[in-house]
Amino acid sequence: MNDVRDWCLSHSMPSYLKTGIYFVSLTEVAAYEVKLRAAQGRIRDVLVPALVQALPAQIVEAQAKLDDQFNPADYPTDTVMKRLFGIEWNWITFNTPENLPESVKREEAEKLRKKYEDAQKEMVATLRLSFSEITTSAVNRLLGEPGKKMPKLTKATLKRFDDFFDTFTARNLMEDDELSATVEEARNLLAGVSIENLNKDTRVEIGQKMEVVKTKIEALVAAAPSRRFFLEEESK
Repeated sequence: MNDVRDWCLSHSMPSYLKTGIYFVSLTEVAAYEVKLRAAQGRIRDVLVPALVQALPAQIVEAQAKLDDQFNPADYPTDTVMKRLFGIEWNWITFNTPENLPESVKREEAEKLRKKYEDAQKEMVATLRLSFSEITTSAVNRLLGEPGKKMPKLTKATLKRFDDFFDTFTARNLMEDDELSATVEEARNLLAGVSIENLNKDTRVEIGQKMEVVKTKIEALVAAAPSRRFFLEEESK
């Protein structure tokens, strides 16, 4: 369930309209349906039955350990257990009700328009900042600090880029062309690069080129609209 949640979050953007609601590109809907239905079936038909089958032995083991502290009421029945796990989702849209009084409808439509506008700005800012953080971290590791030992490079450094590249199109809902160009520059720069083929000279060369990308993305972050939301709400 955590794996499915992580996949969904990596292919969407927080709506910033309400906690638990995310924007998904229409081009990704089919992939979501396949992913979620497969996970739903696996949980229902494979994992939960295996858990239900294993539970009696676990209860017996707990009874032996707990002795007089054992309480059978602490353990769910098979029926209850089957209800405890699952995945549900809905596709929704936000519109102003048509049957409102005309003056109220205009006011509500303007409120909703402003919310969407703010959410769109936030999505642009969030995606730019995310790529900036990845790029800055990579440059710091590739070039290190003058007079200090070069940091150790790990596969995780490049994997963060791969993950971002793989999901960027799905998450670039506002079609941020400036960010797209910068991401493509980094993608081309890192094509074929691996930890194994990075020696002292090539890592400095790549690091210096990535530093140019870093400067560009920092400028995009600075130019992005002011952030009006707090990500902590979406992470709860």
